[in-house]
Amino acid sequence: MSKLLPVMKDFGYDYMQELAKESPDLVDLIILTIHSPEQQKKKVISELTDNIKKNFL
Repeated sequence: MSKLLPVMKDFGYDYMQELAKESPDLVDLIILTIHSPEQQKKKVISELTDNIKKNFL
């Protein structure tokens, strides 16, 4: 589970809604990825996570 998920719940903040305002395509792709075959889902989520970390950290 995400380390920040409890924080999100505590503050009642809808992070996906905020993300959708900035990048609706990203949210659509995340949702579609969750419904993809397991192998493809793992690959896409891993690449997305790595790319975000590289740009953020």
